[in-house]
Amino acid sequence: MTNKRRLSKQLAEKLEAFVGDVLNVYKHDMGKLSLSKYDVHCVELINSTISVLTPILLKSNRTQFRY
Repeated sequence: MTNKRRLSKQLAEKLEAFVGDVLNVYKHDMGKLSLSKYDVHCVELINSTISVLTPILLKSNRTQFRY
């Protein structure tokens, strides 16, 4: 994939996430989306994330993600 295509894909993904966030705010304002607060165990969350991402990284021969 060329750099131009990769950049276009990244921008499209970010735009899609932004639009989704705007829609969620709209839903919340309309009373159709409620938010709740709860405790999160950070160490468990991080370890779980690492467990999920490690096979993906190994499969793609990448050692780190770019943002």
